[in-house]
Amino acid sequence: MMPTLLWRAIFFTQSINSNANCIWKHLHRHTKK
Repeated sequence: MMPTLLWRAIFFTQSINSNANCIWKHLHRHTKK
């Protein structure tokens, strides 16, 4: 098993989650007014 690959996958998913969170908050703020 390659630890670097695992860390890369974790970092990738984390970045996607943070991006989704930012987008979700942005949309929520827009719809709430």
